[in-house]
Amino acid sequence: MGDKLYTYKLEAHRSAEYNQHEKIQTRWLAGLIIVAIMYLLCKGYNFRNEYFMVEDKILRVTVDPFEILLTRKGDIMNVKHPTRRSVLQMLAGAPVALGVKASFASDAGHTSKRSKILMPVGDATEAVDTLYPFFRVAEDGYRAVVAGPEARMYHMVLHEIPPASNIPWDITEERPGYHIKAEVAFRDVDPSEYAGLFVSGGRAPEYLRYDKDLMRITRHFFEANKPVAVVCHGIEIVSAAGVIRGRIVTTVAKCALDCAQGGGKYVDQPVVVDGNLVTARTWHDNTPFMREFMKMLASAREK
Repeated sequence: MGDKLYTYKLEAHRSAEYNQHEKIQTRWLAGLIIVAIMYLLCKGYNFRNEYFMVEDKILRVTVDPFEILLTRKGDIMNVKHPTRRSVLQMLAGAPVALGVKASFASDAGHTSKRSKILMPVGDATEAVDTLYPFFRVAEDGYRAVVAGPEARMYHMVLHEIPPASNIPWDITEERPGYHIKAEVAFRDVDPSEYAGLFVSGGRAPEYLRYDKDLMRITRHFFEANKPVAVVCHGIEIVSAAGVIRGRIVTTVAKCALDCAQGGGKYVDQPVVVDGNLVTARTWHDNTPFMREFMKMLASAREK
């Protein structure tokens, strides 16, 4: 009787182990099937690195058949050789990556040449000049790509004539502003990949205009007759590039000489449209300024 009971318990234990093993295999098989489906889905899309501002940090999402890389505030998850644990991470992360990517989709289903706007910045770029268009173009399905002398974080500033001061200011006072990260260096920019160019002001243009790659980039947009928007001190960049000769432009009054030196005609108006170029005096003119720039982008997209 004892031998029979022992045999029964042993067989029951082996059966339980077998069933557990079967469950594990079934789960693995289901996971592999889902990964295979993801692979086929990913093959149908042209996924690339995408960068999104989260407060003053950057969220980078890369989607590849067997790789998901999420970077935020220094936390990195990199899956290249799936294990049981990494498959679970992959399955959890893929829908997020797909969802973020979809939110920036263009007419063709991914970021294209027709939907990227290049925004050159540097240290002392004016915050309102830059952030207003950065978010405004996204409302109409474009993605602002921030570029700089190097791909790094830059300091923005606030420019304003103080409304009340014991000692009056003849020009704007400068105060520290937010920070913004350039995701690409000027030397690595292929301007043919962009639908338009937005040049903001601040003190940054004073030194950015010496960058030969930025000059090359700027000239491309005029040679290709693509929409270009320039506000405030940004006029120093297009003037240095030699692309405003014979054009009517506006800017902050203290930069009128930069217009003349570049061969342009300065007028004191909120916004001026001359061909593919729209210019504004300061960020106070942002509403009519961006209205005209968005019209230009929409018209170019329809061609």
